Amino acid sequence: MIAMWLTLMALAQDGDVELPTMNVQTFRPSIDSQRTLWTDDSGLLNAGPSARMVLSYQRDPLVLREEGSFSGMLKDVAQADLIAAYSLGRFRVGGYVPVYGFARGESVGQVAGLGDVAVDLRATLVSRDKGPVGMALAARGSFPTATIDAPLGLAGLGYEVSAIVDGDVGPLLLAANLGARFTPEVDLPNVLMGPGAVARLGAGWAVTESFGLSLDVGGQVPFSSFETMAGAPIEAILGGWGALGAGWSVRGGVGRGLTTGIGAPTARALLMVSWQAERGKDSDGDGIPDKLDRCPHEAEDFDGWQDEDGCPEHTTSVTLAVVDPEERVIAQAQVQHEGQEWSTSAGRITVDLPHGERSLNVISEGFEPLTATLRVPSGPPIHEVLVLQPKPVAQGMLELVVTDLEGNPLDGSVRVGVDDAQDFSAGSAELRLDLGEHSITVKSQGFAPASFPVVAERDVANAMQVQLRPIKAKVAQDRIEIVEKVFFDTALASIKEQSYGVLDDVATILLDNEEIRLVRIEGHTDSRGGREYNFDLSRRRASSVRDYLISKGVDPMRLSSEGFGPSRPLDPGETSDAWERNRRVEFVIVKQQP
Repeated sequence: MIAMWLTLMALAQDGDVELPTMNVQTFRPSIDSQRTLWTDDSGLLNAGPSARMVLSYQRDPLVLREEGSFSGMLKDVAQADLIAAYSLGRFRVGGYVPVYGFARGESVGQVAGLGDVAVDLRATLVSRDKGPVGMALAARGSFPTATIDAPLGLAGLGYEVSAIVDGDVGPLLLAANLGARFTPEVDLPNVLMGPGAVARLGAGWAVTESFGLSLDVGGQVPFSSFETMAGAPIEAILGGWGALGAGWSVRGGVGRGLTTGIGAPTARALLMVSWQAERGKDSDGDGIPDKLDRCPHEAEDFDGWQDEDGCPEHTTSVTLAVVDPEERVIAQAQVQHEGQEWSTSAGRITVDLPHGERSLNVISEGFEPLTATLRVPSGPPIHEVLVLQPKPVAQGMLELVVTDLEGNPLDGSVRVGVDDAQDFSAGSAELRLDLGEHSITVKSQGFAPASFPVVAERDVANAMQVQLRPIKAKVAQDRIEIVEKVFFDTALASIKEQSYGVLDDVATILLDNEEIRLVRIEGHTDSRGGREYNFDLSRRRASSVRDYLISKGVDPMRLSSEGFGPSRPLDPGETSDAWERNRRVEFVIVKQQP
């Protein structure tokens, strides 16, 4: 810093020397603050235009002090800031035009002219009227329009972004701004002036509704000296304000620098005259002017829901979900309220209900009628779940005794229609059935399932004995093995009735084991007869078996058939026993999922 001041002193002693192109000022009046002079707040303004004119004087913003000597590089600055803005809802745009009446210093001479014109934007994120803390974002850009021959204008574009946080503590408004300012760099000896962090703290005390006091403290720290804070200008301004009526107010303040950094004057005085468009006619007194109020003769209820339109919400959107005790959606239900009736779709319905306690009647087939009392609040949409209880259904009783063909009791499961299976043991199963006809299927490991119809009658207990025959087929590694042969009419491909049982068991295995994706049905003959004739006979017999399985519900895509004639004998002998073994049908598993 000493080297920089020595250099500036040498420049001053040389007489008329052009100082570096920079703006030494850190202070700028707030465009729309309500109770402070420098610190921005998040408060919402009345919709429409506003304007301010600020007359200010500052002493010694750029001086040299060293070992008792004093040199005013820039001694006196008098300026007027012309400010205009427009507000709409949460957004405000404004502009500054600074005009310098005179600027005087040892190496400047008295000059006057235009400063850097600026544009200022602000968006209120959270209004402090809605809670304890308000928040906003602000951005400001300045343009190198200065015509004055003094360090009061930038060499290029400059901009600032900042966050605003504030809150009311009784009659006291506390506000803080924190952000960054970016300006062209100016390389002075041992000091790099340019971009830096900015901070402002403000407090405004409303002594009465039309008079108050304020205190602002603010400054800037260059990023290049952020750790040491060397040369950081910090200034404090004590002020006051008073309302004049009809949207006019006057503000004033005095201050001085708290450090000797560039831009912190030894004294400052300012006077501000402000005008703001008054809130328009408000017929319903809800604080929203008629020109913005969709219901100018009906006051807004301010319930936290659509409060900006000025219309009270007499109803609230309610989404009703109709379910059973296991939280399964009831597809169709009738909802009734004060003569109105709605049908649900997929168990849900959205209706607008008046505020307060509401009585709803809900009806659905197979469920007890429900009368539900809902408290409908004023505010955002709500969701309610209505639980219907099933009606008690008159039922009949079915008692099953399940054995094998020799009368031995079995363990297994029983299924009613497509419902989940119910396990039983020791050959005994008890079922409660709704009235009417049902299809019952009984299964036991190693036995063919049995299916039969049952008619359940009110309060009647039916007893039935079910005998299961041993299954004639099973899955073994890469094939389905059958315990007895498939018989055909002599020299024909027609299946004998005595083989229907074993093929039914093969079909059951395929239907119960979907992981078996493809089975090849192979037909084989003995060696007697012509070779071509035997190949054709084996193909036709394999195809007949495939057709039979398809007729039992097996997917045709899971079955293929092929005849191998006498080419794959199990016994190469030429005896009646060998011929009997070689005449056969096999079921080879070609593809299956793990």
